[in-house]
Amino acid sequence: MPVLLNKSALNLNAAQYLCKEGHFATVCHPAYYSCLQLMKFKVKDKLKIGYEQQASEISQFYRGNSHVYLISKVKEEINRKKGKREADVFIKDIRKLKELREESDYSDIQIDRTTCELVIRIAIDLRTTINREL
Repeated sequence: MPVLLNKSALNLNAAQYLCKEGHFATVCHPAYYSCLQLMKFKVKDKLKIGYEQQASEISQFYRGNSHVYLISKVKEEINRKKGKREADVFIKDIRKLKELREESDYSDIQIDRTTCELVIRIAIDLRTTINREL
């Protein structure tokens, strides 16, 4: 299994395990990164944009923001294959997951089981979409 694809699966498994064990504050981070790593792999594997070319485009056109780059590439492909409505659903979900990850990582807030279960459900849905559309 390719390394990045394996890391992506491991991060989802980690999020699920951490939620089950009650380590709620740590769930959002691996759930989000499982999606980001999957996007990075799929952009290489299905869109045929190698990791070096991705890095070059990120540096040249996205001011080093790999998250925006990957989300943009996946959105464009979903829009091309399924249309604007499906692309908008993808954007809404990935933004929500990123927002929850940032709140969990950087804000002085408590993350509870309900939030963790939501995060995991969003991550699983996003991963399904990414795998289906790329």
